[in-house]
Amino acid sequence: MTRSFTRFPAPSAFVFLLTLASLSPAQALTYLVGAGAVPGVCDFNNLQSAINAAASNPGEDFIRVASDQTYSALALSIGQQDLTLTGGYANCSAALPPGALPSGSTILNGAGGAAAPVVSISGSGVRVLTGFQIRNGDNVQGNGLGCGGGIYFNGRGELRIQNVGISQNNANSGGGICFVGTATPTALTIESDVVINNNNAITGNGGGVAIAGTARMFALRDRTYIALNGAPNGNGGGIYLQPPANVDIGSPGYTGNGVIYGNNARRGGGVAGVAPDGSDEYGCVRFFTTDASRPVRIQNNKASEFGGALFMQSHQGMEENASISSRLYDFVVDGNTAPNGAALFLQGDSSVFTVGDTGPRVGLNDFSSSCNESVDTLGAVRCTQSAQCNRIERNRTEDSNGQPTNGNIVEMRLYAAIVGQTVTMKGNIGTRLISWSDGNETDFTVSLFRSALIDNVLTQELFRGFSDGEFRLVDSTVAGNSIGAAHVFRHDADNDNQITNAVIDQPGKLTLSHPNVSSLDVVNTWVIATDTSSLRPDPTALPARGRFTDPERGDYRLRIGSQALDYAPGSTPTPANDVDLDGRLRNFDQGDVSANTRARDVGAFERQSGDRWLPNGDFVGDLRLWFNPEPAFSTWDAAFNAPVSSGGSLILNIPADQTTPTDRRTALTHCFNVPWSGDFQISGFALVAASQNNRDYPVLNWRLRYDSEDCSGPETASGNTFFGRSGTTWQPLTAPLTVSVDPAQWTWNTTIEIRLEVAQNPTSPTATSLFARFDEIEIRKFSDAVFADSFEEPL
Repeated sequence: MTRSFTRFPAPSAFVFLLTLASLSPAQALTYLVGAGAVPGVCDFNNLQSAINAAASNPGEDFIRVASDQTYSALALSIGQQDLTLTGGYANCSAALPPGALPSGSTILNGAGGAAAPVVSISGSGVRVLTGFQIRNGDNVQGNGLGCGGGIYFNGRGELRIQNVGISQNNANSGGGICFVGTATPTALTIESDVVINNNNAITGNGGGVAIAGTARMFALRDRTYIALNGAPNGNGGGIYLQPPANVDIGSPGYTGNGVIYGNNARRGGGVAGVAPDGSDEYGCVRFFTTDASRPVRIQNNKASEFGGALFMQSHQGMEENASISSRLYDFVVDGNTAPNGAALFLQGDSSVFTVGDTGPRVGLNDFSSSCNESVDTLGAVRCTQSAQCNRIERNRTEDSNGQPTNGNIVEMRLYAAIVGQTVTMKGNIGTRLISWSDGNETDFTVSLFRSALIDNVLTQELFRGFSDGEFRLVDSTVAGNSIGAAHVFRHDADNDNQITNAVIDQPGKLTLSHPNVSSLDVVNTWVIATDTSSLRPDPTALPARGRFTDPERGDYRLRIGSQALDYAPGSTPTPANDVDLDGRLRNFDQGDVSANTRARDVGAFERQSGDRWLPNGDFVGDLRLWFNPEPAFSTWDAAFNAPVSSGGSLILNIPADQTTPTDRRTALTHCFNVPWSGDFQISGFALVAASQNNRDYPVLNWRLRYDSEDCSGPETASGNTFFGRSGTTWQPLTAPLTVSVDPAQWTWNTTIEIRLEVAQNPTSPTATSLFARFDEIEIRKFSDAVFADSFEEPL
């Protein structure tokens, strides 16, 4: 008994139009498979029988599979046909209504059967699998050619899977899925609620998925998880790509983890792309974000040899271009490990390339080259700032026992290259952040724009080129790295390097080691660096510190008192795409606020007019960036803040038995680097105790120093201004507080120390507790701010 049902919709990431000219139109039939508990309802008890029956009916057919019996020792075979298989029905009666939806999933178990995939698919057609758990396939062959433990596809068309788990399958290669395209177009489309986990490629490549031939893989939907798969003797723990196949991954992942998570392999713990020896084919793997708040992520993968997250290798046979490449847009690569190339490892082939050719190439937010159609047509979006994307962080070079190695976070060999923009590389641990050997003599081996290389722990240099190849660093910040070598950058070959509009803040380290600095053609311009002596002399290379907002918390945005502010010339008008690492417009001229007279900040970040001058003067989250001389009594209060503020405030509360009648205590201090001469206005709010006889005096004390970068030198001037003393509402200063900085004495080391203090009320006959709250402390260039009319001064 068969049913003629209207096909229910199945979403697809890619639409294929397939013409089967030899088949005449036929009515779609639906077959029910189950235990047959209700006589006459199930068409088959055997799933392969239903597949065979569908094959004999030309055109598109459907099979609904109940979960009221076991399906074991399976080695299913699907040939040339358009077929949708849906599992998860309680029984055939539940599957009978035309619009019936499954309530769970059906287990397709290969245990106990032949050494074969659980499901094999050949020929052409659109095949859809939904509502299944495909387990325990074993396609490990003695000749090493077994491909696909869970699913093996060799043909043309599309395989679409949704709400499917593929786990605990083994094969020589393609432990979970082996997908080979024999003609174009052919696609593996992974929809939502697909988990490919705990599969293994025993002797070969692709623990989770192996894809080759003319195939293309799409994993663009939410709740997709390629995790905990292994290829211990091969390449690609999660995914293995062999050109001319291509892979596009845009899923935000599953349950908070990245879409490529916790896989392991000899090479390419997360993903490996290897061009076959002697082939002229080209392949590409791309990662991009489809949920602005949840970036695509390659996380916690491990390689025992090369490439914890990604491994890309070109081979012989190419005539002009690279045979393998990767593009990452709005991404996160974090927590991956390998002895070499914990994040990325790129391997070329010296026997095939001539001058002008390139080996494997990785592009990080490089929209100038896209491999295939724009990722935007596949649903790519830009990350929100809060998503913290475009990061390569917390990757570590270590062996299988977790012991440190002498490898590098990003390693390139034989004409490989990396081009990136808007990238943060932070908190990685290894020998070097980036290294290359045998780079391309006619092109940049490393090009980074609008990037921050911060807080990495390295036993040698940040960058090192062991041979030919050039590096370029533009609009970028290098700071806070622990570097074991004497130099930040080292290049052993006599190639050009470019460092432009950059901040390099690495005290105690020379900036560049180069065999012939004086011969450099592309050189350092508009650079703020702690060392410029090792650079080719240039009047725009200035020895100075960066002065960042909150480096201890990884915030390397510039303070208003930084010499990097408005240091470089800007283009006029500013192009719309000329933005900083935060996506904010470049060439924002601070005007006469800064001593510098140009328009562009150097480094990865551009200050805007609304940025706070006094870091954390609104006490958001804690009291950081202030010195606390009374840590037992000066604390952060999350529950209180001034009406114009948010996120908490400072409270000083000293018990009466620990004060004196004339006591005055300092709650917090801050050292402010003055960006220019002139008048500066300090403002803020305070709140004292409600009781009239215990209203202490909150005071803002200031101290001016003309040559003391850290506020430790002798004072030139000082003063006090009191806050209003209402016990019920926050009060501003009772008079304007203006500090005048003499232009004849100002230097970049001029500072104003701001001290928040509390004094006893001298009219009180006995010592009382010292109590006051402070919030929204700020300093700006003088303006006509409104202050309270009254001025109350203690006796």
